[in-house]
Amino acid sequence: MRWRLLVSCLVAALGLNVPIYAQGQDRASAACARAIQAPQDAIRACTTILNRGGGESQQNPAIAFYNCGFSQQSRGNLDAAITD
Repeated sequence: MRWRLLVSCLVAALGLNVPIYAQGQDRASAACARAIQAPQDAIRACTTILNRGGGESQQNPAIAFYNCGFSQQSRGNLDAAITD
């Protein structure tokens, strides 16, 4: 029963197809969250977050991967989006 609920929530979240806002107040997190408004800037910012390494929470890199892929998709770079 719990698995069905979890899978349903995951499918619903992925179906929204909107960027997820990164946690934190720094500039990279804010720019990474603007995947719709400024995809090229978001790609650079999300890459910065991903290159930081161990100083991030587990949630921030996951959000950055998602937003980077979303930004690539919105620019029509489907191969890059899949790679992300």
